[in-house]
Amino acid sequence: MGEKIVQANSRKTDTNTQPQESHSESVEVYRPKRWVPIIFVSALLAVGVVGVWFILWGSRAFTDPAARLTFIMGSIISLCLLLSTLATTCIYWGQRNIMLQQWKAMNENIARTDVIISKMGQQQAAMEWQAGIAEIQTGLIDQQVEAMKGQLEAVREQLTVMKEQGKHIKAQAELTLYTARPIIEINGHFQGLGNILLVLKNVGKSRAIVQLRCKAILDNEVVLDEEVPEFEIGIIGQDDRGQWARSFPIVAETLVDDIMSGRRPLRMELTGTYKWEAGSYPINERRKYNDPVFQFQPRY
Repeated sequence: MGEKIVQANSRKTDTNTQPQESHSESVEVYRPKRWVPIIFVSALLAVGVVGVWFILWGSRAFTDPAARLTFIMGSIISLCLLLSTLATTCIYWGQRNIMLQQWKAMNENIARTDVIISKMGQQQAAMEWQAGIAEIQTGLIDQQVEAMKGQLEAVREQLTVMKEQGKHIKAQAELTLYTARPIIEINGHFQGLGNILLVLKNVGKSRAIVQLRCKAILDNEVVLDEEVPEFEIGIIGQDDRGQWARSFPIVAETLVDDIMSGRRPLRMELTGTYKWEAGSYPINERRKYNDPVFQFQPRY
């Protein structure tokens, strides 16, 4: 294909240079020679002078002046007609030569025009061939574009599948974290002398570090506000630290019956956080003491 394109370009170069060469050539135009009219006019004058002299010499044969004058006038008129005929003939002959040269020049120009037209036809054929090559290249490019579109669609489908797989993996990871989370149960009950015993049990599958603050409110009066030092709670059933318990003095022992019967409302507030290897979760529980045992779980 490359050799054909080079040949077409070389043909195009040849066709571009040849018309310029043809234009540079000078067209031969017939120009009459200057000495021919001079000789022609001199010959006519000579013939005229000789003819007049001959007429005058021949008129001596007439003795009658009227006859002589008639002879002279008629002869001169005939001589003039002869000279004008010769002049007209020579002029026509010269024009014939000029027209013949012009005709030859026109034929040469027509031949050169035919050559130029032939070269232009070759140029047109080369251009049509180049246009065909360009059309083939355009078709190949279109095929490549379509192939790239197909590849792009395949990549998009792969990305969609990968996104779905990522979502599935993320869901599995969240499910794994959820099943491996710690679950803390908090229980509380009165002991003697008005103390409340708080018991935290980790019934989940991961250890947790707890930061806890205990607050007790009796009749809108704060009777306990204590922050417990950070502690670690294990997994119940797997180690001996799966349960944490502590007793907090809250009220006098005489008020226990009133609180248990509901006459004196006691509200417990537990705030703080507990952390494990996958995150940190807040503790924010508010319960009346005589409510059922409450339990809090990590929030996602």
